Amino acid sequence: MTSRLVRPALAALALIAAACQAPPAPVPPAARAVQTPDDLDGALARRDWTAASRLARAAVARDPASVRLHYALAVSASYLNAREEAAREFRWVMEHAASGSEEARIARAWLAEAGELRDDGVSAMVRPRRAGEASLSGTVTWADAGRPPAPKVRQVLLLIGLEGPTRGVRYRVRSGDDGRYEFRSVVPGQYKLTDAIAGPPLWRLRVALEPGQGATLDLSPGNSAAVRDDFPERGGR
Repeated sequence: MTSRLVRPALAALALIAAACQAPPAPVPPAARAVQTPDDLDGALARRDWTAASRLARAAVARDPASVRLHYALAVSASYLNAREEAAREFRWVMEHAASGSEEARIARAWLAEAGELRDDGVSAMVRPRRAGEASLSGTVTWADAGRPPAPKVRQVLLLIGLEGPTRGVRYRVRSGDDGRYEFRSVVPGQYKLTDAIAGPPLWRLRVALEPGQGATLDLSPGNSAAVRDDFPERGGR
């Protein structure tokens, strides 16, 4: 029997994380058909996460290659605050789901908001970039008043999807001790690259990544928001 697993409201994830400092959970309002056992379908529809978690775990044991079942288990675990299980299942989904699929995008978004991605933007389950995926890397330098330019260490950077297949996709990395950063395994498309979650940004740049492209973009005062702001209207939102 085919039922509908809920599609998370990705825009709410950051608000949830900021409000309670806990891993955000996908929130189901209606979406894509998912083939699951009838009793699991019912538990998911009722939002009975305890039952859904137990049933999804048993279903995964019977069909360990099913992306949909692992995703159902990850969603259920996230609502139960079973962080370790949710992170493990979302990593599995991110690794095995089709690149650019709803499941893969949501898994990555959850892991990023929960702080379960490495600083280079890859989950603890590291893998090489798949064919068709893109990457973006470079160095971050800044010059404080009266000082020469220097690498900006541990600078948070966000790559935020804008439209089409990247809409709702969000990646987060930090620069290293040498100021270098890298976003790996990125869904190709249009993005906003920024350092700001709230407040004035140092950078706010539009980035277009082609399938299979390994793009380079160095960040410095020369392309800062004071010099170049690609999103000036509506405060850059």
